[in-house]
Amino acid sequence: MDSFSAMTANLRFGRARDGEHGWEFRKDAFMKLFRTYKPDILAVQEANDFQAEHLIQRMEDYDHAGFRKNAPDFWQSNILFFKKPWSLKKHRHIFYSDTPDEESKWKDSKWPRQGTLVQLEKGGKTLACVDTHYDFKPEVQARSARLLLNILEDFAPGLPTLVMGDFNAKPDSSCRKEFEQGGFKDPFDKRFGGTHHGFTGKDDGRRIDWILYRGGIEPVKASRKIIRGRFGGVYPSDHFQVYCEFTWKS
Repeated sequence: MDSFSAMTANLRFGRARDGEHGWEFRKDAFMKLFRTYKPDILAVQEANDFQAEHLIQRMEDYDHAGFRKNAPDFWQSNILFFKKPWSLKKHRHIFYSDTPDEESKWKDSKWPRQGTLVQLEKGGKTLACVDTHYDFKPEVQARSARLLLNILEDFAPGLPTLVMGDFNAKPDSSCRKEFEQGGFKDPFDKRFGGTHHGFTGKDDGRRIDWILYRGGIEPVKASRKIIRGRFGGVYPSDHFQVYCEFTWKS
């Protein structure tokens, strides 16, 4: 079966004062997680520079896009890793604002939220992928979804597309409705539970980390997984990771 796998993982930014849950105590757990699942495409959010460099140096079988080196101190990168021999055809970095190609944000957004867009090719097939992280306010989330959908019309017209990341929104949100109107579907449902757990191992009921898809691909239902375990006795993040395999429609 001609398939590929995708994972989204909020790293929990390394500059957070998390004590025993700080990045220094979690970074090996992340590598164990990635080496266990070996996703073809990995979307990470909240990567401070030193976290990004740690992963890039160790993920030797992957190329990447979206690392904004020397970004302002508390800004974070949304990095898309893709396993070789996937190749990068096209890349764009956006800010959710009225000037998406400039470092900027909407006034009612707490942080300068960003998105990494790529076109990847393997075996003559092309896939568009987005790695993103949305604001906390529902109206900003919905506006961000509309902006991204408009940008995708030019960036990846007609292509099978994955949109992955931390949306800070539940599946019944106005943000999700925008994506559904844009043709995106969610392989997961409420049976899978939430994805944020605050290092407790028990989710708070909010499934805010998504992998959405549209176009000529479909999920392998048996592969769907919210990864809730420890790796080396440690939770890799305050979010659980989301994993799914896809096949190309014939």
